[in-house]
Amino acid sequence: MSAKPAFKYSPSVKALANRCRVYQKAPNGAFYADFRAFAAWGGKLAALVPDGEKQATKERSVAAALFAKRQLSLMELAEAGARVTAPTPLAPRFGAFISEHLFRKAREGKSSKGTLRHDETSLRLWFDFLGNCELGDITALRIQEYIDQRRVQPGRCSGTLLSNATVRNDVHALSNLLERAVELGYVGKNSALKCRAKPAAPAPRIEFLERDECARLLDAAAEMDREARLARQIRELQRQESALRGAGGTIKKCGNERQTVAPFQVTQSPPGESRQQKGATARDEDRHSCDRVKPDLVDAGNVYS
Repeated sequence: MSAKPAFKYSPSVKALANRCRVYQKAPNGAFYADFRAFAAWGGKLAALVPDGEKQATKERSVAAALFAKRQLSLMELAEAGARVTAPTPLAPRFGAFISEHLFRKAREGKSSKGTLRHDETSLRLWFDFLGNCELGDITALRIQEYIDQRRVQPGRCSGTLLSNATVRNDVHALSNLLERAVELGYVGKNSALKCRAKPAAPAPRIEFLERDECARLLDAAAEMDREARLARQIRELQRQESALRGAGGTIKKCGNERQTVAPFQVTQSPPGESRQQKGATARDEDRHSCDRVKPDLVDAGNVYS
């Protein structure tokens, strides 16, 4: 959606006008315009707000009229050559902007607490190296000097140096801060983007197995599966044994077999029974209980005779 420029404008201005556009951030949402092709004359991303209102319009016809009006005014400025220089905001120093950057990043809610802690640690190291300098003084040369210094520092393990990943993460933390400074207009470019000394991430390596390695892998998997099945069987036997013990029974080993022995039952003797009669009754009950669970064993003497 764009207005057709008048014939009086030069081809270069018409080309800039063709790069402008109207868009919506969501279906049936408000309309916005992109006039960044005329940035030298004050063009930028802007909401299409009608006069006397506070919010952008959601009507296509109103948005088209507002877009055409603003586009024609920018084309007249470009044709006349009257460049508009926006005032540069007063940029804070490096230390103050670190606090501002971390605050804004935490408020956005897109980074985890671990990422915020890591960025704070990395930016503190950058502050110790660069000092409380101006944001514009952070050049690619100074970044390279920091990288060279970090590469020779000892790592966590004795006899090792800091890994490329650690140094690369430090550079990414500074690059994220400088990118925000560019968005706010504090600096003109991000010096950390084209830093050639930034350690590169190692290329991923894909390894394939040979035939003998595949065979050994399958054999090992089969052995692990057999051990897993055996472990499940043992656990099942232990579970059954625990259930029997919980029910009051005991496990009696008879050769290679296991038999369940019924629990000893205490019976109440009838009133008036003597002590000798009570003992005889108990012995009879114990004998009958053993007879019920006595296994059918083969006499060893008959086997080997």
